[in-house]
Amino acid sequence: MKTGDLISSLAKQTGTEISEEQSKVIQEITQEIPDEVANQIKTNLFTKESALANPDIINKLKAESLDAVDGKLKDMAKDLGLDEGFIHNLSEVKGTYNRMDSVKKAVLEAHKQSLLNKENKGGDLQDEIANLNKELANLKDTTIGKQDHEDVIKTYEDNLKEHASRMLNLKAEGLFSNAKWAMDISPEANLQTAMGLLNSELKNKELSLVNTNGHLSLQTKEGSEFYVENKAVTPQEFANNLLAGHKLLKVSEPTQTTPTVVNTTTDPGLMEAVNQANQLNADLNKLGEL
Repeated sequence: MKTGDLISSLAKQTGTEISEEQSKVIQEITQEIPDEVANQIKTNLFTKESALANPDIINKLKAESLDAVDGKLKDMAKDLGLDEGFIHNLSEVKGTYNRMDSVKKAVLEAHKQSLLNKENKGGDLQDEIANLNKELANLKDTTIGKQDHEDVIKTYEDNLKEHASRMLNLKAEGLFSNAKWAMDISPEANLQTAMGLLNSELKNKELSLVNTNGHLSLQTKEGSEFYVENKAVTPQEFANNLLAGHKLLKVSEPTQTTPTVVNTTTDPGLMEAVNQANQLNADLNKLGEL
């Protein structure tokens, strides 16, 4: 892989804008880098989106943040003189925010009881008790319920799934980053055609692309690795075979190796679009010879 192509790919992956002039300079860097090294660099690159899509990172940050808050809550409960039984059972309350509300409620109840035990039962005491009862009522209205807690968790999980899906799509597109296209059309159009074929072929064969901590793999609907003729097929081999089978790769260049074609079936609509594109390319070549 050319160094210029690697730089351009990394810039796109990280959302870095490159001007047309800068792009020309980058493309002039033609020194070759081993494909294995280039792909390893792209795979291990962490962007903001990929970090947010990594459950290990999110869970670690969340746990560290909330554990510190829970520890402070217990210390505060001890300082306020709450009984040991309450402090021990505090950890069984689900959700840090609900534990905060439990501490506040226990403090208010203890203060209320302390006032009731005083001999002074004048108007000021009754007013303070009334105010405490009002605060307790408001607290019950603002405490996070089970449904609210589940809604928060669902929103959090949905965001993780969205980021993970975007990262998986980027890695799938990366399977075609080194393709030498046979059709003389824009790289975007070639990529769109390839992605359409890939998704259709995966669906037909009941396969899934899985991103496990940055490693892309092919899995069957049973969750096992995909094999052809007793040999595990990598996502890159699957993509190369698919493109070669539909004659979307140049085969005349000496550096281009045509992979063994896996017997596939694809969506008729997509096949028609590919055939039309191949025919258009052939017509353009004929016009160039006139």
